[in-house]
Amino acid sequence: MDIKRVWGVPDMTKKSISAHEAALKYLGLKMYSRLDLKQRLLAKKYDPAEVEGVLNELAEIGLLNDELYAETYLNNLIAYRSFGYYGIRAKLMQKKIDRALVDRILKKRLDIETEQKIARRFLAKSAKAGRPRQALMRALAQKGFRTQVIVTVIQRI
Repeated sequence: MDIKRVWGVPDMTKKSISAHEAALKYLGLKMYSRLDLKQRLLAKKYDPAEVEGVLNELAEIGLLNDELYAETYLNNLIAYRSFGYYGIRAKLMQKKIDRALVDRILKKRLDIETEQKIARRFLAKSAKAGRPRQALMRALAQKGFRTQVIVTVIQRI
């Protein structure tokens, strides 16, 4: 059984499929940043000029939007994960989103109060284990929380 076929991973080994079709198949599975999609298409040996044209066309019609992708991913990280400012920033950068865009979106969406809520949610899980304050502070720092947030949240325990 071909696992790629079962999971719906596009088979782009055939050269008969155009870069446009390949890009649409990728985007049919999930959202991608422009750079990530570009690298995937170039890895499949598509012509760089053709790939750039396809990416421009997809961006023009709204199927490829780094800002929307970054905001959606950020909202999911805030709602379902326990990362602080620096942890979320690193996650967004791993998704190959432009640094200036990441900084702008974080400034707009992740204020100190929101980060403190995330930290309290994380501590609610960790503090039950009876961990000392020092260990909790280290855990928060490892999750990428800002020092100001760590100090404020730990003081309120």
